[in-house]
Amino acid sequence: MKRTIFVVILCLLLCHATYGENKIVGATLQGAIAGGGASGAAASCNTGTDTIGITSPGALTTSSTANTLACQIFTPVCTSGCTSGNLSAAYLSHHGTSADVATVCVYSDDGDSIPNIGDLRIGCSSEISSSTDGENATVAISGAITCANKYWVCMHSDATAWDFHYSSGGANAAWFLAKVYSAGTGPANLDGTWTGSTLLRAKYVTIGP
Repeated sequence: MKRTIFVVILCLLLCHATYGENKIVGATLQGAIAGGGASGAAASCNTGTDTIGITSPGALTTSSTANTLACQIFTPVCTSGCTSGNLSAAYLSHHGTSADVATVCVYSDDGDSIPNIGDLRIGCSSEISSSTDGENATVAISGAITCANKYWVCMHSDATAWDFHYSSGGANAAWFLAKVYSAGTGPANLDGTWTGSTLLRAKYVTIGP
């Protein structure tokens, strides 16, 4: 009889311990799911540090050709640790006091680092205007990007021919294409007959969450 009672009590204790362990495991799993896993959420891109393009105006100045699309290819600088984000603002450095108008567009690169029909539009800003010497004129821009990919940042100048700051690069450091200006938009892709250029124009876009 005593032996039977001892066995029953032992079984009850073991069942209670197993039930408690299962509750702890279940709670841990629920917490991990609710919290996004032990590693936490991925870092968000920061418009103050994450950019595509040239952020520092060059020492040289000149005017763009009217109705021209001028593009340079870049890998995003994502110093905040983010891996992807959204375009936030577009910037163009302006030289002189003439009233100029342009649009900034961003295109994906199809892998050959040459502007062509495979490079597709990600997003374009609304019109940027400036008549202030040394101004870093800016407007909003949108579109999703991935930090590991390369992108074309393009300035589309209208008939006023944007006056800009630049530095000199090597052969085909930039490209330009005669293209009739369309306010606040750009071509769907970079198809066309392009000409290589050494002018590294000061233009960039910021990346946010």
